[in-house]
Amino acid sequence: MTAGAVMFLSLLVCAIFSETFSASVSEWEDYHDHEAMLDKMLDIVQKCPQISTLYSIGRSVEDRELVVIHFSTTPSEHVALKPEMKYIGNMHGNEPIGRELLIRLADYLCEAAIKKDKEVLQLLNSTSIHILPSMNPDGFERALNTVGKEWL
Repeated sequence: MTAGAVMFLSLLVCAIFSETFSASVSEWEDYHDHEAMLDKMLDIVQKCPQISTLYSIGRSVEDRELVVIHFSTTPSEHVALKPEMKYIGNMHGNEPIGRELLIRLADYLCEAAIKKDKEVLQLLNSTSIHILPSMNPDGFERALNTVGKEWL
């Protein structure tokens, strides 16, 4: 992956929080619990099947599925020598911002591809992006459901 592509992807993450983001504010007022996160990821793949697919990397200790959304112009196949990036969020259960940011990134990539955004299409043509919003869904659910969670 070129330095330019890495820079673009970093700027893309920042753009997710801009006022031009297409999702309604109410959709992002609270954290997605595990089921809502899975539903959102499935919605994205159904909306953008030409550039995305879901796959599981296993289950958590408390039996929650660990799901990755893969973005590429060839999401169902591995292309030799095509750079692959992985983004992993929510390694610690009480750190939900990375989780939400990655859900938004997935949504943004889909929406931008629908709008034929040249930079996003070029990125997906030259890179495979794997997004695991939550590596620790058990810890997140525990933190989310803890009494006195004003810090979350």
